Amino acid sequence: PPPPGGGGGADGASPPPSPGDAGTAMALLARCGELSEGCFSSNETVGDANTSDLEYLMIPFHQGQVAAQCSDIDRRGDALKAAAAHLRRFAERCLAMEVVSEGAAAAC
Repeated sequence: PPPPGGGGGADGASPPPSPGDAGTAMALLARCGELSEGCFSSNETVGDANTSDLEYLMIPFHQGQVAAQCSDIDRRGDALKAAAAHLRRFAERCLAMEVVSEGAAAAC
């Protein structure tokens, strides 16, 4: 069994999800994204947002993380493109909401 508080991998990370698990996770995250679209207005900054709504900023990040874990070599390229699109959307949302400054983002 995996150690308490750790994943099943040798480095303590969780093993990649199975294709079925990843597909289910992506579908659920997409639905969460649809339901949370009205949480933030286009001119809202992180300081204006309800604290309880901030977790919804992370949905595109989680979508990118799940998509990037695709291990099917035949679908890997498309999965990485999808992951990049989700992560780009997350970064753009963070910039738009002033979670990080453009200067700090450019330094990354």
